[in-house]
Amino acid sequence: MTLPDPNTRNPLVFPDGSHDKATVFLNQVINHPNIEIGDFTYYNDAD
Repeated sequence: MTLPDPNTRNPLVFPDGSHDKATVFLNQVINHPNIEIGDFTYYNDAD
């Protein structure tokens, strides 16, 4: 089993190769200097 690349925005890949736009690694979307986020911290919102 390989882990997803923490430098990608959308880590969840479907069998057809498309990425789930509802799942993001937070370190790729939050860049506030006072917030520290781990490499594999993610958020999912289907809405």
